[in-house]
Amino acid sequence: MERDLYRFVSFFELYDLFTKSQLKMSRLSLMSDKNEGLGDVLKFQESIAYSWDVRKQEKFIEFHESVKGRTYISSWTSEPDLMAMWLLYSQDSSSIRIKTKQTKLRKVLHDFWENNYWTKHIDSKEGTIQLDGIATVDNVDYISFEEISNKIKEKYKQYYKMIEDNVKESGSFFPSAEIQEHMQKTVIESNFGTILKDKAYSHEKEVRAFFSVCLRNKITREEYKELVSKDNMSAIFGTATSDYPTPDKLPNIIKIPIESDFVESICFDPRMPTYKKDVYLDLFSPHLKTIEIEESFVFGYKPEKHKFSVDD
Repeated sequence: MERDLYRFVSFFELYDLFTKSQLKMSRLSLMSDKNEGLGDVLKFQESIAYSWDVRKQEKFIEFHESVKGRTYISSWTSEPDLMAMWLLYSQDSSSIRIKTKQTKLRKVLHDFWENNYWTKHIDSKEGTIQLDGIATVDNVDYISFEEISNKIKEKYKQYYKMIEDNVKESGSFFPSAEIQEHMQKTVIESNFGTILKDKAYSHEKEVRAFFSVCLRNKITREEYKELVSKDNMSAIFGTATSDYPTPDKLPNIIKIPIESDFVESICFDPRMPTYKKDVYLDLFSPHLKTIEIEESFVFGYKPEKHKFSVDD
């Protein structure tokens, strides 16, 4: 079923949407929630086979900073008139709510991924931004990071006990079928760690667009082709051309192209002074001819819009 999505934007973001046909994607490190990105680290940590670098607290935090530095998101919601959202994202009563379809947002992300996946940058210069993974849209899952962490610790505890028992019983360090099955059990059910968020934010009912980036490294096309000819795994999976820089080497904002019909409607903060609304209407009038202007009654007095009398 087609779903409407809403985002609360400032004048500057609306300007980019209308006049430059660009959608802003912001780094996780810019978010007020310092725990953004923990889901990605926990999801990596849960993999017993590949988690050696994030089992210790210091390395866990270091990896978390890296994740926040190269992950970009755009936050939307499926609920148009949540009081909390207006209060949070329109503190000066001057924000605008925009509406699009989830299919349109997903296509924007897919097109950006398709044009910037690492395979498209074999001949690009060093330092070019490229994607090494998926770019998509998904519902945010609200969880307790502490509870997930404790479950992962218990998974490891059981794993070590099973290994110890296996050695005592068979004298072999090779994991039994039972141990391998235990290793493959998942604590985190979500497909993407980026959509995990602390349950304190569950009121947002967020739908998140996201992707992670890296930079094109120094390796030449000829060097890359040679690695491919040798069935080098890094060449097959793209890491041979990828550099994962420190966060200061990447921009805070990445703007991605959108179609001209991406924004379907706008809604002014109902508390916005008339003079400000008139400025918006005047400045953006050429772009509003095919866009619906909706109203929000979230701060209004119900009897002014609804007849409550029974006998009239």
